Amino acid sequence: MFTVFPCYAAQDRDLARELSEFLERGAGARVFLEDGEIRSRETILSKAADGLQAAVVLLLLSPDSAPARWVRREWEPALFEQPKEYGAKVATLLLRACDFPALLRRDAFFDATQGQLPVSRAEALADGARSRPARDGVSSLPARSM
Repeated sequence: MFTVFPCYAAQDRDLARELSEFLERGAGARVFLEDGEIRSRETILSKAADGLQAAVVLLLLSPDSAPARWVRREWEPALFEQPKEYGAKVATLLLRACDFPALLRRDAFFDATQGQLPVSRAEALADGARSRPARDGVSSLPARSM
C-alpha cells in the first residue's frame, strides 16, 4: 500500500473525493483526503509541505487552488527540493485551466481538462509510489498541528 496526499481547494472537494475513492479501490492507496483540503490562510504550497510524509503529493490544480501569483522562490523548494529530501513524488493533476509553472509539466503531469487521463502514466506513478519504503517506518501521516 502506498500513501497519497491530495492538495485541493474546497471548491474541488467532490472531485477530490471521487479521485480518492478511485485510488483507494483501484490502486490500493491510502489517501489522506481531509488533511489535503486548502483552508483559510493556507496555500497549495503549504499543503504540499504538509503532505511530505506521503509517497505521493498530488496537486489538484484549478483556478480555486492555484495561487494568484506563482513566486519561484516559494514554489521551487516546496514542489521540488523538499519532496526530493523526503523521498516523496509530486504529481500534478490539472482539473481546470489555470496558470502554473511550466516545470510542473515535466514529470507526473496529468491533464484532466479534456475529460480523460492516460492510464499508463497513472499506473507508472502508482508503481513508483508502491516501491517507496515508508519513511522511518511510518505508514501514516502525523496529525497536523493547528
